[in-house]
Amino acid sequence: MARIKLKSSMLKAVDYNPELKKLKVWFMDKKLASGNIKIGAIYSYTNVTEDLYNVLLDSKTNLTYECSHGKCFHKLIISHPDKYPPKKLS
Repeated sequence: MARIKLKSSMLKAVDYNPELKKLKVWFMDKKLASGNIKIGAIYSYTNVTEDLYNVLLDSKTNLTYECSHGKCFHKLIISHPDKYPPKKLS
C-alpha cells in the first residue's frame, strides 16, 4: 500500500504491507525550546493485522480513541511492544 498522510499532531504518515503484516510510521517533526527542529523518526512495527491498521486509519471518527490517530496508535500498538515489536529505521 502507499504512504498515507495523517492529520495528527503525533503521526505524519503511515504505510502498511499486508503480506508482511508490517506497519511503517513517520512521526512528526518537533520544534525544540532552543528553536531547533528535531526531525521525526521512522519506525516499523511487525505483526500488525490489516484490521488493526484500518482501526488506526478510522480512529479520527472513533470516540473510543478520542478521535485521535495518536491516541489510537499509542493504545493499540505502542503499549504492546511484545506483540508489535518496534524497529527504528531513522
